[in-house]
Amino acid sequence: MKLLPVYILVLASLTACSATSSQGSLECNKKEGVCIYIKAEEPIVGGEPVTITITVKGDKDMPDLGIALSSTGNVYLEDLNLKTWKKTEIGWKVDLKADKPHISKHKVLFPAEDGSYQLVTTAYIPGYGRITGNYFNIFISNKEGKVYYPGTKVPGSEGIGDVYTVIPGPSPTLIVESTVPSYP
Repeated sequence: MKLLPVYILVLASLTACSATSSQGSLECNKKEGVCIYIKAEEPIVGGEPVTITITVKGDKDMPDLGIALSSTGNVYLEDLNLKTWKKTEIGWKVDLKADKPHISKHKVLFPAEDGSYQLVTTAYIPGYGRITGNYFNIFISNKEGKVYYPGTKVPGSEGIGDVYTVIPGPSPTLIVESTVPSYP
């Protein structure tokens, strides 16, 4: 609950600055020379793991750059360092090299129940704070997910923009929804 005001501020700043593309969005901090990109691999099916790719690029070397991935709702995130699922937020540090993208992939488990969920990724400098971030929304209905990157209009708002429709596929594994999922 303490992080709710921080999430609201991050989301407000992200919606004001992000650019769009059909494959996600890229947000840059020109002063710091750092960009961050987040993308969901489709299809997205509620109750099944989805791969999220985060790419960070920089104009200069940045040792110990912090990266965080957080979510709203009942979403589980793969923590690669602990080899487990965590709810709400995970973080790690990277040694970002100038003009060499750092790419990380994580599994995310959205609930099978209908709802709206948001994934937020940020890059930060320890002791200084957030320097850039990015996000997207997922709407799950009947286990089918729809991805809304920044700049796309959500149904019910003033018209519908580019919507990335996701078609569900067969479930390869059984996931019990009422407990923390087992780490693969």
